[in-house]
Amino acid sequence: MKFLKLALIFAFVAFAQWLADTRLALWGFSPSLLYLAALAVSVSFSAPAAIVFAFLCGFYVDFLGGSLFGAHALVYTGAAYFTGLLHRRMDLGSLPTQMLFCALMTAAALLALGLVALVFAGYFLWPGFAGFSVIILLTSLLSPVLFLGTAMLHTEEK
Repeated sequence: MKFLKLALIFAFVAFAQWLADTRLALWGFSPSLLYLAALAVSVSFSAPAAIVFAFLCGFYVDFLGGSLFGAHALVYTGAAYFTGLLHRRMDLGSLPTQMLFCALMTAAALLALGLVALVFAGYFLWPGFAGFSVIILLTSLLSPVLFLGTAMLHTEEK
């Protein structure tokens, strides 16, 4: 049953990511909904399921994107692991905490993607300050929706 719930979350968020990328981009930038779903799943589900889900989300972004293959999968997996470690010590149930946490984690993920590209491809992958700010703002504003949806789907105890 857990697999079906995660598959449903992935299908919905993958469609929403496609819609955001193609139709709802703000100045050419869109929120990273798959990354946000990986963070939300790592709060609601068990650690192994969350890490596998984050890897698959990152692999999907890498497969469809034209950037360094495997970079998103690596960063999403690391973020899910880190979120799994922190969510027991933090209150990620309140909206301001969720939004601040997602803003900081998105900033860290964008910088980590840039560093991974620098190490493996020889260039720093940077969307610019405006893109950096817009992506962080949009992702943090949408975080309560995905966190609430993931928590509503996950009803069993850990």
